[in-house]
Amino acid sequence: MKQVQYNTDHPQIQLALVLKLSQLKNDHGLQIDYDSLEKVFKNLLWRKKLPDRLSSAINEIFSLDFSNLVIYLNRIEQLESYQKKIDDYKDLYLR
Repeated sequence: MKQVQYNTDHPQIQLALVLKLSQLKNDHGLQIDYDSLEKVFKNLLWRKKLPDRLSSAINEIFSLDFSNLVIYLNRIEQLESYQKKIDDYKDLYLR
């Protein structure tokens, strides 16, 4: 029997992410988009090991609190900035 991959491409995981996004926006007024929330799980929390059960994945999504989310988003931004070149910031220093 083939093991199901519970990643961010799974429809039920996507639904859980949308619901979590709505909760974060309502509770904290957070201006975050789906892609940013998805990156937290795809590129950071589940990068090395995906959840083996749907319930585990959904529990992990809904247990993410605001303060940890901010830390994770900051970490993702740092990781992405290491991959950029100075030319990627042209629009900032040519003003």
